[in-house]
Amino acid sequence: PRSDRDWSSDVCSSDLNEQRSGPPVLSMQDLGGTLKTVEAGVEKLVELLPQANDVRREPIPASEIMLGTECGGSDGNSGITANPAVGVASDLLVACGGTSILAEMPEIYGAEHLLTVKSRTVEVADKLLDRIKWWEWYAALFDGEMNNSPTVGNKEGGLTTIVEKSLGAVAKGGSTALEDVYEYAEQVTNRGFVIM
Repeated sequence: PRSDRDWSSDVCSSDLNEQRSGPPVLSMQDLGGTLKTVEAGVEKLVELLPQANDVRREPIPASEIMLGTECGGSDGNSGITANPAVGVASDLLVACGGTSILAEMPEIYGAEHLLTVKSRTVEVADKLLDRIKWWEWYAALFDGEMNNSPTVGNKEGGLTTIVEKSLGAVAKGGSTALEDVYEYAEQVTNRGFVIM
């Protein structure tokens, strides 16, 4: 759902930070620059450390684990080494009833056909293709395109096209069926392998 509301005042407001129950949000603009923000962050960490130290680990079933995978800087080897290893871990987690999320929709651009064929239903495959179309539309708003070159770091690592990067990225999803496709920050409600 979209809104015309300006959320930036909520996120950046120091007063709201004191009232909210979520994690602290520090705004460089409100605090007067990078150095002051880092100093405020360190102060906040010192304040929160006793709470963090009071947390005790407890065993939970693997079915309660939700793994989010993200691009960590692809190179010519990650698509045939680390990413498939993450895919195996994803498959193991899903086999135990957990959830594995392949994040960063633009990262799969050009390799979406590998995911549509393993979608649980036609509707899930269509949802994925709809999200890809949305990203094409969004990139075009800024005179960009999805089918562009990888980053300088990707190129230095041996990748020559965005599709090469995407082919490696989808390997993180393993071999299990794609259960659903979510928008960014949408609550994930399905278990199994999903995309956000």
